[in-house]
Amino acid sequence: MQVTILGYWGGYPSAGGATAGYLVTTDEGQILLDCGSGVMSRLPYHTSVERLSGVILSHLHHDHMADIGILQYAAVGALRTNRMSERLKLFAPEEPSDMLVKLHGPHSDITPIRPDLKVRLAGADIEFVPVEHTISCFAVKSRTKARSSSIRAIPRIANR
Repeated sequence: MQVTILGYWGGYPSAGGATAGYLVTTDEGQILLDCGSGVMSRLPYHTSVERLSGVILSHLHHDHMADIGILQYAAVGALRTNRMSERLKLFAPEEPSDMLVKLHGPHSDITPIRPDLKVRLAGADIEFVPVEHTISCFAVKSRTKARSSSIRAIPRIANR
């Protein structure tokens, strides 16, 4: 398992930077963990939307999901041109519900994240652990036969 940091800024990115986004690559696929502002400008250097096994949003703050609509736009194009045969698998917390409802559409199959949810994605066993934040937020634990990693996807406070 390899984790590529696409963005790490909290709140908003620096010039040329990106907020939260991590590409997890296993022997069986790729998972995008968070899709913050600027992540879609960096993703093509490492993969494409049609190669993603799924997308996990740790929580529904804009610095962790600002580019999700752009990613879904890319999925629509990939579905239309048969580069993708299945809709985007998207995992996200249920709250705030007004943010979650905006993620629905013909491009994505959404699975709500709950503490008891366990999924297998890209050959990895994924678990979700609630963490303290201002809204519903989950740390993500990914385990393959070869490796285990945990990512606590809460933005750090950055001096600007």
